[in-house]
Amino acid sequence: MAIDNLVEQLLERIRQDPELRRQLAQLIFGPELVQFADQMNQLTMLLGRLAETVQDGFRIIGERFALVDAQLTELRRIVAELAGHQRETSAQIQALTQRVAELTDRMERVERQQAETTEQIRLLTDRMERVEQQIAELAAAVRRHTDDLGQLRGWYLEVRMRDRAPAIFGIWMDETRVVPPMEVRKLVRDALTRGQLQRLLDADIIAIGVLDDHPARPTVWLVIEVSTTVDQNDVERALARAELLRRVVPHVIPVVAGDQLTDPARVLTEGERVVVVHDGTIVGWEEAIERWVRAA
Repeated sequence: MAIDNLVEQLLERIRQDPELRRQLAQLIFGPELVQFADQMNQLTMLLGRLAETVQDGFRIIGERFALVDAQLTELRRIVAELAGHQRETSAQIQALTQRVAELTDRMERVERQQAETTEQIRLLTDRMERVEQQIAELAAAVRRHTDDLGQLRGWYLEVRMRDRAPAIFGIWMDETRVVPPMEVRKLVRDALTRGQLQRLLDADIIAIGVLDDHPARPTVWLVIEVSTTVDQNDVERALARAELLRRVVPHVIPVVAGDQLTDPARVLTEGERVVVVHDGTIVGWEEAIERWVRAA
């Protein structure tokens, strides 16, 4: 009974373990026959896949033939429609031919009138060229005058800012005054190169005052750039020149003044805490004090 169980277990093991079956077959039939059986199994699998591939190919070919038949049917329908359209077009062409003949007669009359009009247009063209030249000369003169007026406006704003700086900044500072260039030169000449000194002295206005609402009452310097239209370059110049002066004195605020401010310049003044003066009104003063004085 035990031998029967053992045999049954061995048979079950052989059924479940392919590798064991392969080894047993090698022992019984020899390795050559087993290898041949494996090759036959692989060949059977390859033939099965090949049969599936062939079936798929025939299916695809059938689908494509069906699609071609449908397209041929549609093409026949389109050709029939085109034939009908062509008959209609032939009738329309005949009508148009008659119409063209009529229009040709009219065009001959128009051409004669056009010849007369062409001469008149030529005369008008000559006059227009002379007028355009005069307009171009006038536009150039206007541009020159506009530039001159802009320059005069800039000078006026600078002179007005120079005169009114004590009044404009007097609401925040005591003893406010415009500092002459030579006084600035004596202050900074030992700390700057000649090129840096030139850039600083090129500032439109440099002013000084005492910040009376600050507990320490510090002396504050203002580097002011004036322009009719303040752009990003004006703001950058005020920042750069204030930085040069800051090498000698601690509390320096960059300022720009003008009739209007470009959008890039406005963004830069807000980001860098640059004071803006427009029509005597100061914008951004407290923010500039917080950065350039109280944080200094």
